Amino acid sequence: MMVGMKENHNQAKTTKSRKSKMNHERALDSLTTKYTEAIRCIDANEQYLRTYPQLLRSTAILAKEMGEDALPAIAHMAYGWMPTILKKFSDSQPGIVGPATGCRSFEEASGLIRSMDDSPINNSWVGMSKVLHFVNPDFFPIWDSRVATHFSLKNAYQVNNRNHFLEYLAFVEKNRKCDAVKRVQKAFAKEAGYEVTEVRACEFILFSS
Repeated sequence: MMVGMKENHNQAKTTKSRKSKMNHERALDSLTTKYTEAIRCIDANEQYLRTYPQLLRSTAILAKEMGEDALPAIAHMAYGWMPTILKKFSDSQPGIVGPATGCRSFEEASGLIRSMDDSPINNSWVGMSKVLHFVNPDFFPIWDSRVATHFSLKNAYQVNNRNHFLEYLAFVEKNRKCDAVKRVQKAFAKEAGYEVTEVRACEFILFSS
């Protein structure tokens, strides 16, 4: 009897330790109820939004012309779009640009991320997410501290975490078809003059609210 109780206790501890620290319910509530705040933030004259389609086009050109050699240049562009500068770049992870460009599903996108032990871009999964997004905005969402707060993640070590980035990727895949995302996509086309993917619209709602 005592052995059975001990086994159940150990199983409970294991289940608890594996439980995600990310609050998906809170994030979903933000996604579906705060999209109006995101729409109000869409300003065609705002530099952050004006340069976005140009960065996508530039990334596509670099990836086509330079292949894997384009990664450092794309990383510098991405960090030019961020408040943090690029201080460290590692070539220990070969084969990122080509596979990322070729991803045609979230499963493939997730597999590529799982294949990386660490981020070669500033040792940061935030920076890596931006690089991957510019390479393929259909399947890689941008991940940062502002997005992470909607999942109740507040500490830097929680944000710079591959597994949390992967969970976020799964969240975006699951919820990208919601009405709020469609409304933000329409607003981008009307107010900014360009279209954004479901993935970008989903992230923008969380980033802006």
